[in-house]
Parts: sequence; C-alpha cells; structure tokens
Amino acid sequence: MRLRELERVEAEAGAAGPWTCREPILVERLHSLNQRNLPAVGDIPLARMEHFARIAARFLVLEAGEGEEDLSVEPAGYLVALTPEADYDSPNFLWFRERWPEFLYVDRVAVADHARRRGGGRRLYEALFAEAREQGIPRVVCEVNLRPRNDVSLAFHASLGFRPVGEAESQGHRVQYLEKRIAPSDGA
Repeated sequence: MRLRELERVEAEAGAAGPWTCREPILVERLHSLNQRNLPAVGDIPLARMEHFARIAARFLVLEAGEGEEDLSVEPAGYLVALTPEADYDSPNFLWFRERWPEFLYVDRVAVADHARRRGGGRRLYEALFAEAREQGIPRVVCEVNLRPRNDVSLAFHASLGFRPVGEAESQGHRVQYLEKRIAPSDGA
C-alpha cells in the first residue's frame, strides 16, 4: 500500500478554505469509503468531505497498489487532520480547541475492508505523528465512540499510545476524547 497526500493547490483569495482539491473524483471515492464504514465513522454528506479537502491540514490517502495511480481502484483508506485554526464547527473539534492551542485533530480515519489488519491504519497515523513531530505540534487528538461502543477503535488507539482525556455526549453519541503526546524531534 502506498501513502500520499490528497493533491491540492493553494486556493485563490476569498475561497472557502486555504486549499483547492485537484482530485474531485478521488474525494467522491473517499466519501463512498466513509459511508461504507458507518457507524464506526460519522455519516457525512459529500459536501462535508469536499469541505475537508479545502480545510484539512493533512488529508492522507492510502492507495492499494505501489504503481501508477489507478482511478478504477477504490482507495484503501484515508485520514483527515485539522489544526485549531480550521473553519470547522464539530462539537468534538471545539472541545479540543477550548483546551489546547496546538494540536492535530483527527476528524476521521477509515480503512477499506480489503486493507484491514494489514497495517494501513497504523501507517496513516504514523505519518501524522511524524508530521506533528516535524512541525513541533505537541499532540494528536481524536474521539472514539463509547455509545455505540467501538472496542476495535479504542484498542487500536490505545496500541498507538493514545490516552483518555475526557468524555462527552455529542451528536447523539457518547464519545471518549483521546490524546497522544508527541515528543519533539531531535532538531527541536
């Protein structure tokens, strides 16, 4: 599996976000992957996924093959991460923004059935941890459902070093807020 950033360019002044996506067909496929992962990830309209493509600090894509990009193949996974400055109104995101000035917030991560248990989710997170370390960002944060309970995700995040930092009722779910502290790089 190959990991890469969604192809985007800086948006023109007055645009809805800092980025313009150069891969709208891929964004549609990522939305489809998101919807196939319900209820482990939240249900969102395509417009929300397009919004993520415009505002995300990192939009990582996991591709199934090592060769040339093949648009006929569904993506193997993705991860969307936001910084506190993002134009985003999720109560979970806002919970973190009220507490910390610097973080990378993982709004969503999804891995296709055919790529599960093959290290894809770990690769997405490890790339994000490396980015946080390089940028001097002290933490990566996210939330995981407690109701409905997502034991697979809770165990996965614990295996990556996330620790609980809070709980809340949010959008009809009970969630646990998680944090992974990022050690500074040797050059910091």
